[in-house]
Amino acid sequence: MPAFDRDAVASAGQIRFQDGKWHTTDEPFIDTRTDQQRSRQLRAYWLRRAAQAVEGGTPGTFGYSLFSVSERDLEKVRQVHLRYYREITELIAASEPSERVVLFAAQLYELDHPTDHAL
Repeated sequence: MPAFDRDAVASAGQIRFQDGKWHTTDEPFIDTRTDQQRSRQLRAYWLRRAAQAVEGGTPGTFGYSLFSVSERDLEKVRQVHLRYYREITELIAASEPSERVVLFAAQLYELDHPTDHAL
């Protein structure tokens, strides 16, 4: 697994090196939407880190659901998922002070998509 790019995160203003260790800052998000390749790399990196946490027995909240649903209800599931994501990120953005570093990962994708060979 590639190493955590502390310099990139520090230059984005999310962490700083002080008193011999890394600390979080008050900047809650790194916006990578303008660089799609970097955005995909970061998502993949953090999802691998989450998988390692599950495999290693790290305390946390981990869950998944593999399901079949109608096309109509899939759209409803997407809307609920997006609302959940927005609510969590709004809470994160408003949280002060920045004291803990936490990974929040949320995925929803179709395994029966013609380009996905997961099943």
